[in-house]
Amino acid sequence: MNSFSAIPEATHEIQRFEHGEALTTCRFSPDGRYVFAGAEDLAVHRWDVSTGTTATFEGHESWVRRIDFSVDGNQLLTAGWDGQIGFWETDGENPQPHHMLKAHRGFARWVHASPDGKSIATCGNDLRVRTWKLKNYKMTADMGGHDRHPYAVMYHPDGDHLASEDLMGWIHIWDTHRRRIASKIHADIMTGYDNKFAADMGGARDMEFHPDGSRFACAGISNVVNSFAGQQDPLAILVDWNTKQIECHLEAKDKATGVMWGVSFHPNGFVACGIAKQNGSGSIEFFKVDKESIDSARVEQTTEKANDEQPSSEANDKTDEDSSESKPAAPTLKSYFSVAVDKCVRGMDFSPDGKQIAVACSDGTLRILEMNKKAETDSESDKKSEG
Repeated sequence: MNSFSAIPEATHEIQRFEHGEALTTCRFSPDGRYVFAGAEDLAVHRWDVSTGTTATFEGHESWVRRIDFSVDGNQLLTAGWDGQIGFWETDGENPQPHHMLKAHRGFARWVHASPDGKSIATCGNDLRVRTWKLKNYKMTADMGGHDRHPYAVMYHPDGDHLASEDLMGWIHIWDTHRRRIASKIHADIMTGYDNKFAADMGGARDMEFHPDGSRFACAGISNVVNSFAGQQDPLAILVDWNTKQIECHLEAKDKATGVMWGVSFHPNGFVACGIAKQNGSGSIEFFKVDKESIDSARVEQTTEKANDEQPSSEANDKTDEDSSESKPAAPTLKSYFSVAVDKCVRGMDFSPDGKQIAVACSDGTLRILEMNKKAETDSESDKKSEG
């Protein structure tokens, strides 16, 4: 078995850490020793996976919804809805921020370290996407272009580009050297209007690049009805980096309403997504996203559409000018396996060795799931030998 051995169908909970407040996100440290989670008590909490020892990182004045690390793993980076980016020692015994950067007016929604370890990218409710030097916290780029709040921003693995997505589903690709937009993609499926509350809803709740840079994923919502009541569909999209086209949509096979709060590429080739359902429960959904699966879904959905369409005299009367071809919609992939979670999933992350998933839940629990067969207990082994 290689270091990334994982069997999604065998996923089961192996640890649970309790906290008194609902969690908002979670991340494994790069060495796998710790799991960090934001919470509604405005702090970030650290658990040692082996010992269960905890530490509290206090310094933000609002929720932290994004956690990242410096490339060397020594610094914890936190983005808070107080507009600040926190810089901390990852394994500090008595955690105190060694700097709190006022990065944005309103929410600081995201932080991500550059592949070369020298910079970070942030975005916030002031509609700005910014980059900063990690060693001295000096701003190196201040880029505008989003008309609505950008929810997430990530460095491409080449370090020369950023991708960000806003409330209205507009994804901007940025040239970090020229400090300007290089291209735009409209993921309009990831936004909607809530008539009850007269508000637009959408935006990337999570974003991640595949390590090879060939594609990236954005997770969020679609088909908004009453967003504040959780009446919308959880959804993720995969975007091809080279073509800048949406490859496919990812949807849970049970079609439950809610929010998709997490999306992550596994080294074995599948994608996992974390969902908070309208009914108060959650799930981790697994997707096969290889070319064969995408092509198969496209053929199936094209066939279904053709069978559903009925010819009419009105259609036959259309001229060539009326029948200009529209771009085919991206196919929808349904999860091939699902792990039920009894509370809403607010965040998820794969362990560095690819064998475990950290899950942040709305009841204040941090759960560690293992994607492998359960180890036999002594009693189970004895029963087999007696037979």
